[in-house]
Amino acid sequence: MKELLKKLTSAFLAVVIAVTSLPFVTANVEATDRTVSDVVSWIKARADEGWNVDVDGAYGCQCVDLIYAYYEYLGYARCGGSAYQYAYGSFGIPSGSGWYKDTTPSPGAIIVWPGNVWTGQWTTSDAGHVGLVYAVEGSTVYTVETNLSAPYNGGPARYCTRYPQNAIYIHPDFPGTTPPPPIKYSTITPGTYFLINKYDGKALTLANNEDWNTNNVHGYQASWTNRGQQMVITEAPDGYKIRPLDSTRLVQPYGDHVFEGANVNIYDDVNDSSQWWKFEKTDGGYFIRNTQNTNLILTNSFPNDGNTVIWSYAGGSDQIWELVPAQLPSKPVVKGMKSTYTTSENITVQWDGDGYNTNMYAAILFKKVNGTYNQVLLKNDISQGYSLNSDYTFEEGEYKLNVIGANTNLLIEYGGYYMNTFSDAFTFSVKKSSSGNASALKATGTNAAVGGNLTISLSIDKTKLSGLDFDLIYDSSKLKFIGTSNAAFENEQINEITTGKIKAAYYSSDSAYTGKLVDLKFEVIAKNEGTADIMINPTMAMNENNTVIELNPTSYTAIISSSFMLGDVDNDGKISSRDARLAHRAAVGLEGLTPAQFSAADADKDGRITSRDARLIHRAAVGLEKLS
Repeated sequence: MKELLKKLTSAFLAVVIAVTSLPFVTANVEATDRTVSDVVSWIKARADEGWNVDVDGAYGCQCVDLIYAYYEYLGYARCGGSAYQYAYGSFGIPSGSGWYKDTTPSPGAIIVWPGNVWTGQWTTSDAGHVGLVYAVEGSTVYTVETNLSAPYNGGPARYCTRYPQNAIYIHPDFPGTTPPPPIKYSTITPGTYFLINKYDGKALTLANNEDWNTNNVHGYQASWTNRGQQMVITEAPDGYKIRPLDSTRLVQPYGDHVFEGANVNIYDDVNDSSQWWKFEKTDGGYFIRNTQNTNLILTNSFPNDGNTVIWSYAGGSDQIWELVPAQLPSKPVVKGMKSTYTTSENITVQWDGDGYNTNMYAAILFKKVNGTYNQVLLKNDISQGYSLNSDYTFEEGEYKLNVIGANTNLLIEYGGYYMNTFSDAFTFSVKKSSSGNASALKATGTNAAVGGNLTISLSIDKTKLSGLDFDLIYDSSKLKFIGTSNAAFENEQINEITTGKIKAAYYSSDSAYTGKLVDLKFEVIAKNEGTADIMINPTMAMNENNTVIELNPTSYTAIISSSFMLGDVDNDGKISSRDARLAHRAAVGLEGLTPAQFSAADADKDGRITSRDARLIHRAAVGLEKLS
């Protein structure tokens, strides 16, 4: 069966290999004029007559001699090489012809076993085997083959019945045939990914996260902190290599045995094509095909977290894998906070940490009770800065704060998981104010829509100011500063020193003001709904006696919505009692609202949802109130 005899002396073997493996020079040719019926008759005639011709004059009638004769019958110059080579590259395909390879048998095709004909294992240590197909019935392939008996030094053509594992078929360009389109492979950006199977949402996982040769990989419930599920994809000579994050070993079929049903494990990089993979884009993800045999696909062996295997293409969701970037956000660094505050102060946190794939920040606040820190606040979807007082009323006590950088692009549909990175904990204390007449700046605003305008009103209670300087810091990717209005002070200077930062200075020569001090105007340039943070940091303040006093920073988080109608919470184009009910439920936390719904529900435009909003919407629904 094998083309070469291993028992020959090495010198004689080298000469023979040079003779039998030398490819013939081929020219561009037209498609064969032989029909499928013609070639089937010719193939069967070889077996009927016991054809036994040593075409190349080496080792008797080997398996490739029948193929050489077939090329000549079809009118093509024959291709040289050992049988296994016909499965790789352009071996076996005449130059300039319309011949093609795939994994589907049909009459007239050359069948190629690229390794061991009995096990279907792909190797280059075996010479392989070839034959000719004359009929196909379901999974049964009927062939004519030569050199079938030991010691494999030649033998006549015989009929065979095959149930081939991992065979490749070379198809001549018969009249009227059209070769299938080639598989289009995708270019993958090298990086670290979760490979999520579309059948059950499980991730490709290194068993027990243990790094040793032949350790299996399998499908396991996705968990974005599991390092054994983070797979590094790098380029290979033909395709890509896949390895677990904490390993140099590559994902491959067990023992590089590329046959249907082989388990998938990890092994040292031996620069073998069995360790390389190609990615074919499909709906919902990719088919991940083994480079050595592209008909075999990385497949989730279900159920019960079974081992991952390679299996012939079937097109099911168990063979589709989604590549999800597994980059952690950078670590936020808390800044702008003091170690001690009073209950009357505004407590605002800022941070550094805009890093790769950080598309959301969150703040989590803990209060110490009986020696244990208990969570009292979690605020999602914030950026640049956040006033804790806007969502929490501080009492005396010890507190701890973390800022969380989050990558929420990661498979929200798979249970709401995402990758995040916590800042170091910042601890601080809050003490009761010594006087009930302490002053604080306040920033309040209206809701804003994409493409619309936003007004932020800056005010102060209980203290009269004769002068105020402050820095205005805002998210310039979402807002554009367009000016001020309604300033209480007689004299005003505004200077935008850099994009996103304004310096403002106000004073009056003989007056002092309390209440609203100025309105700050913005144009909303955000393309999508979301939030935008605005920070006001006083740099100098004078009271009515022209004495410099200290004021704490204040901030405002603006909610940006898509276009909305005030009161139409369910966005059905009308205001009804259902809208009032949604607002009422939202007021007590029983209903979550999108930014657009929040804007529609905030009927009194005070930046929060209360029972007053629900009442106004209800009155509008029955014609007793007009919302504008």
